[in-house]
Amino acid sequence: AGEIADDCTSISWSATADEPTGECLITQLWTVTATDACENTATCVVTFSWSNGSEEFTITCPDTQVVYLGDTCSAILPDYRDSAIVAAGCASVSSVTQSPAPGTTVSTPGMISVTLTVINDCGDTAICSFIVRKVDSIPPSVNCPGAQNLTLDAACSAILPDYTILATATDNCSDTLTLTQSPPANSAVYGSGPMTIALTAGDASGNKATCTFTVNKVDTEPPAFTFVPSDVTLQCNNLEAAGSPSAVDACGTVTVTHTDAFTSGSCPDAGTIVRTWKATDGNGNTTTATQVITVIDTQKPNFVGLADITVQCYAVPAPHTPMATDNCDNDVAITYIGQTRTNGSCPNQYILTRRWVAADNCGNTRSASQRITVIDTNKPFFTSFPDDVTIQCSDPTPPVATPTATDSCGTATVSYLGQVTISGPCVNTYLIRRTWRAIDQCGNSIVRTQRIQVIDNTPPVFTSVPANVTILCTEPLPPTGTPTATDACGGFVTITYLGQNATGSGCESDYTVTRTWRATDLCGNSVTATQVITVKAVPFGPGNVEERGQAILQAPVWDDDRILTLQPNPTTNRVLIGLGSFAGERILVSIHNEMGQLIWERTVDAVPDLMLPVNLRESGASAGLYTVSVRASDKVVAKRLVLIE
Repeated sequence: AGEIADDCTSISWSATADEPTGECLITQLWTVTATDACENTATCVVTFSWSNGSEEFTITCPDTQVVYLGDTCSAILPDYRDSAIVAAGCASVSSVTQSPAPGTTVSTPGMISVTLTVINDCGDTAICSFIVRKVDSIPPSVNCPGAQNLTLDAACSAILPDYTILATATDNCSDTLTLTQSPPANSAVYGSGPMTIALTAGDASGNKATCTFTVNKVDTEPPAFTFVPSDVTLQCNNLEAAGSPSAVDACGTVTVTHTDAFTSGSCPDAGTIVRTWKATDGNGNTTTATQVITVIDTQKPNFVGLADITVQCYAVPAPHTPMATDNCDNDVAITYIGQTRTNGSCPNQYILTRRWVAADNCGNTRSASQRITVIDTNKPFFTSFPDDVTIQCSDPTPPVATPTATDSCGTATVSYLGQVTISGPCVNTYLIRRTWRAIDQCGNSIVRTQRIQVIDNTPPVFTSVPANVTILCTEPLPPTGTPTATDACGGFVTITYLGQNATGSGCESDYTVTRTWRATDLCGNSVTATQVITVKAVPFGPGNVEERGQAILQAPVWDDDRILTLQPNPTTNRVLIGLGSFAGERILVSIHNEMGQLIWERTVDAVPDLMLPVNLRESGASAGLYTVSVRASDKVVAKRLVLIE
């Protein structure tokens, strides 16, 4: 730094600066002026220089990179320059270089160092380095041998050999490979059958490849018998008692079978069997042993189902061939010897004894008998018998019949035991029972009865009934008649009068009165008969009554209409007879019942609005149909009145 001094006074300062010049190295000039109190001046020039950012120029490399070696154990080095991070500051990058250069061939697994160098336009240089790993990721190739056989020893075991010497293996980078075996060599294995062996090849980079193949564990050792049954003598049906051997095998279960060679003896079911036992293990290895069985047949056959029986005399079975079984012979010969008879208490009861002999094919025999007890407990039966009949009481009684009977085992005798009569609900209804008995030779009998039912369901017949008649409404009904009736079976017939039924009343129109009777015999059979009384109307007023027919009698009438009223009608007792239209007349008022009997009568002098009261019950009237008539000067008018309860 410069110094300024003045020997007279104090100094004042001033400075001016030029524009900076340069790009990477910046330069600027400053002019400094010193002035004293006497305005004397002195100047000097100061140069300032500085860098324009070159101190911030850096390059950062990527992290460790990996290249994978190919089939030839080599790879092409990539261009990593774009992976670097450059901080150039205010300057510009002129160039970036890589060493080894991109495209360089690298080989052999391991690591190499790569350097990146960057230069800016100020000539500054920045350098960084990073690691590239050369990786072998391709596994080796390994080829196993074909299927191998391994023979087992007597304990069904074996030691695995080293099968790696039978394999071939190659690798892209390594000349020396490691081969391993699973299960490993010298391992003990047990049991027959296939097993899988795996061989694995590994290179220097740790890549591995595995192949497998089959080892067949072969069992060639036969099984061994631990027991063989001894020679025996047996009945022909008891060969299973010859026993069974047992055998073992180190490699598993054993199946024991046998074959028989039979030599006939003195009969078909006797002889000698040479039985060869064979033990076979699971791998087909076999061993044999021999047993001699002497077969005999000394047992007799047995009859089956030959039991004593009891049968009716009509069901004696014919001699048959019973069944017999034998310990060895399936076709036993049976011979029928015959039968004997022992008589019983009557011709149809006895005992049969039948005998048979059974022989097998070795001459063993057995005899048997069957006892058949024949009985007769069944009753005889009628072959013809009169049917039960039903007849009317007026019909003749059938004659006594002659039934016939027979028996399942012989003849039967029929005897008539007589008849009985059983009264019914009435005189002409009853039951005749005729009984016969049939008996066979052993005293079994049956009784049967014929039933003759006598009935009376025919009604009686009327022999006389009152004739139908025709009367005028002004006349009383004729008296009730007395019909007569008879019955086909005799006896008293009761005749009941059932009353009468009228279809109308008064004299306004024709109507009928029907009287009914019932005739009932001693058994309650009944029939009805009727009498019809035709009542002809007679109008009150002029007219030619002959026009109504000759069957109607003439009745005198008034020259003018007359009105007879009855209130109420029907009535339960009291009735008002309206007689106002007969005013000025002396009239006879009469009331007759249906039988024509007079129950009330009175002569009155009629006046206008005359209402004549009559108490019917006091006059002895009961419920029924009545005729009210008014007569004067031989003229009449009438009307029906109904009295109800």
